[in-house]
Amino acid sequence: MPTNGVSFARTRSAAKRVALAVVVAIAATGGGVAHEFRTDTLHIVHPYTTEPAEAAPATAAVYMVIHNTSAGDDRLLAARSPLAKVVALQTKQGPSTTALALPAASKTTVGPEAVFIEMRELTESLEGYQYFPMTLVFERAGAVEIEVFLAARQEQPNIQQKPQ
Repeated sequence: MPTNGVSFARTRSAAKRVALAVVVAIAATGGGVAHEFRTDTLHIVHPYTTEPAEAAPATAAVYMVIHNTSAGDDRLLAARSPLAKVVALQTKQGPSTTALALPAASKTTVGPEAVFIEMRELTESLEGYQYFPMTLVFERAGAVEIEVFLAARQEQPNIQQKPQ
């Protein structure tokens, strides 16, 4: 039946066009690099750092949004990664802090204008478009394994996304 072969070819071609349109739309909105991690009480949205300008930087800052979806407060106490000898919670003004408060039923931005995670004494060079592991340690939620996206230098990811 020749009509089935033609119909199948048209359907396959149309499916390819639709798939390509979806990929282009995701890339155009920046959704192609967004990722998230969930626990029973936390929703961590798009942890990322930006590729450093130097070939062998000494530090890298990590940013994300943390939604505390529980009825109780929590605190981010620490972070660690195999890519850094020292990982600390850092404030915009310079001094380290011991914890980041995560009030109940709220969104907290871990970013350059507030508290952020600073990786010091990096053990590997960082190149864009990669992911690397990090463990976040919370007072109530415990240890949470995430992957941090390493954006290319010219990218500015949008971390102000709402939970789904």
